[in-house]
Amino acid sequence: MKKGLINIKEISITVLILIMFFGVCLLVQQLLNIHSLIPMFFILAVFLVSRYTSGYFLGIFASLVSVLAVNYAFTFPHFRFNFTISENLISAIIMLIVTIMTSTMTTQIKRHEQKKREIEFTDC
Repeated sequence: MKKGLINIKEISITVLILIMFFGVCLLVQQLLNIHSLIPMFFILAVFLVSRYTSGYFLGIFASLVSVLAVNYAFTFPHFRFNFTISENLISAIIMLIVTIMTSTMTTQIKRHEQKKREIEFTDC
C-alpha cells in the first residue's frame, strides 16, 4: 500500500479505541459518578490512535469524534448535542485544540524517529 493512504487495519484500530474508551467512560460515569475525568479519557484515546496509526487524518478524526462524544453523552443535557451552553462550547474548543496538538506532536515524533532510523540504516 502506498505511503500516506489509510488502510482498514488503522481504521479498525481507531474505531476500536474510540468505542473502548466510550464504554470505559460510560462505566466510570455510572459506577463511580465521576464526570470531570471523562475528557481526559478521550485525550488518552486520541493519543493512542495517533500512536498506533500513521499520518494526521485518523488522529484528527479521533479528536473530532471525541469532542462530539463528550458533548453528546457526558455533558448536560445528556444524549443530546448542545453547544449553546457556553461551558460546553468552551470545553469542546479546548479539548479539540489539545487533542489535535497531541495528534500532531505524536505524528511528528514518529516521523522524526523514522527518518532517524533511515539515516542510521544508510550509515551502516
